Amino acid sequence: MAYAPEFIEKVGIYFETHDDSAKEVAETHGVSRSIMYGWIEKYGWIQNKYQGVRRSAGGLIDEAAMRAVREGAVDAVVGEVMEADAHTGHVDKDRAKKIAGGLIREVLTLDQLNLDASQALANAREIAITSTKLNDQRIWLDCVKTGKEIIFGKNPDMVFLGDFSKITDVDIANMSQEELLRLAKMHEDKKEG
Repeated sequence: MAYAPEFIEKVGIYFETHDDSAKEVAETHGVSRSIMYGWIEKYGWIQNKYQGVRRSAGGLIDEAAMRAVREGAVDAVVGEVMEADAHTGHVDKDRAKKIAGGLIREVLTLDQLNLDASQALANAREIAITSTKLNDQRIWLDCVKTGKEIIFGKNPDMVFLGDFSKITDVDIANMSQEELLRLAKMHEDKKEG
C-alpha cells in the first residue's frame, strides 16, 4: 500500500514531537511496525527530538501573541491619541506612540497584577477550605477584607510614598478622612525631620 507524502510527514512529525514508541505511533496511525521502522530508517526520524522546542512552544506562542496584541493595541491607541490631539493642531505621531506605549504598559501591568492577586486569593481560599486550623481561616478572612478594601479604595495599609507637591486637588478630594489625617501627619513628620 502506498502512503501519501503528507501522511508520512504527519507520522514523522508526531514521532519526533512525542514520547510514544515507534510501535505506539504505528498503532495510532494505522500502519504496520515494519513500515514505521522503515520510515524511521529512511527519513532519519529521532523519537521526541523536539522535546525542548515543545516545552518552550507555549511561552513562545504567548510572547508572539502578546507582541501581536501589543502592536495592534498600540496602533489603535495611537489613533485615539492623535484624534484627541487633532483639535490642537499639534498632531505628532511619534509622541502619540510614546503616550500609547506608556498607557498600554500600565494597562497590561495592572491586568497581570490583578491576575496574580486573583490567583493568590484562590490559593489562600483553597488552604482555608481544606485546613482545620482556625488561624488559616482567619488569614483567609483577612485576605478577603483587605481585597475588599483595596477594590473600594479604602485600604488603611496603603501608604503614600510619592512627592507631596504633586498631589492634585482631585487626589485630595478622593481621599478618605483617615487618608487625609495620615497625609497631614506624614507632612508634619517630614517638616520636623
